[in-house]
Amino acid sequence: MKNIVQKISILAIFIAILIGCSENSNVTSPSSKGLSQEYGNDTKYVVSLVQDPYQDTDGNWVWEWQVVNTAPGNGLNGTQQALSHLDLIFGLEECAGNWSNVVSAGVKNYGATAWTDFTPTYQEDMSLRNSGDCYRDPVLKFSVTTNGSNASYFRLVLNDEFEVDETSGGLIMKYANKCSIISFPGIGCPPEDFGIEEICYYNSSETAWSAGTRFNTKGNWATYSTYTGGTKTYDLYAGQSILVGSVTVEPAIGGVNVTYSLNGTWGLSEYHLHLATSVSGIPQANNKNPIPGQFKYKGSYELDPDDIDSTYPNTVTVFVPWSGSAIVAAHAVVQERICE
Repeated sequence: MKNIVQKISILAIFIAILIGCSENSNVTSPSSKGLSQEYGNDTKYVVSLVQDPYQDTDGNWVWEWQVVNTAPGNGLNGTQQALSHLDLIFGLEECAGNWSNVVSAGVKNYGATAWTDFTPTYQEDMSLRNSGDCYRDPVLKFSVTTNGSNASYFRLVLNDEFEVDETSGGLIMKYANKCSIISFPGIGCPPEDFGIEEICYYNSSETAWSAGTRFNTKGNWATYSTYTGGTKTYDLYAGQSILVGSVTVEPAIGGVNVTYSLNGTWGLSEYHLHLATSVSGIPQANNKNPIPGQFKYKGSYELDPDDIDSTYPNTVTVFVPWSGSAIVAAHAVVQERICE
């Protein structure tokens, strides 16, 4: 969740101008602060979200609505006239929307197979003056029309995430000699940050070995690496097939340094290391499976129970007094750190 610098809300109100509106309306022109108190709720139009707002490939948030005339007709006997367009108003409440959040808009009228996108403007819709002077403040105009009771669609693309407010918007219908408002699921404020922090933990441990030759082709999958001098790096596999890091053997004064290096979020909770001149010099059971607990060099690490951010090391270097080639048995117990 994002930290909210300021509370932004888009209270969406749509002005719908119907074909056949009276030119001589006696309705008083509403102000942007008193709109919902001045008008009734007797329109037959229903506006709903097609789906939850979603994020597109550009990281913007897409809102799509549909509008349906539930009683199409000539405006008499409980019917509703056809829509000619919609107008969206911003900023009717304290947590008002910011026009700079708008990226683009689009419509898909009944019968269309694709969206018609356009770059919206925010200005007075002069046609409202010719239809009873219903509203004179700036609006975002959508060329949405209706056909009978078939649905038409309109959408708005914003550059930030906002919550759905089921009653934050009103559709103002201008027909005959009055305008009407219905509530619809509009654009509310940004998601609140409740201070939920990321939780991290380590999953179950895995046994890991440096890549090489198996000790026992019929036993467990433990492997050893063959060192022939210079600096050599061997893959470190957990669970036989998970590449979790590497083991590097490099010359040092009086011996060699053996370094365990783990990838990404993997940590080392234990290591067991043994070098010998031959495979038989590695501690093994009678079935030739190696015994890490009997290796000469070993170490283990614990998490600090008082520190939720404590981690296992992902790099450990062990100095081994040595000269020449060697059979390297590098065993480790590793765990992956998961954060969510």
